[in-house]
Amino acid sequence: MIKFIFSVVLCEAAGIIGSIFTIPAIKGWYKTLNKPKWSS
Repeated sequence: MIKFIFSVVLCEAAGIIGSIFTIPAIKGWYKTLNKPKWSS
């Protein structure tokens, strides 16, 4: 059971750390994204 909890916490921590570096770039990135014409 401890291995399972450790695995889940490790995956969640990787996502949180990745989001820390990604969030500041979202504003500029989304504006330059080539979206389909039917998307707003």
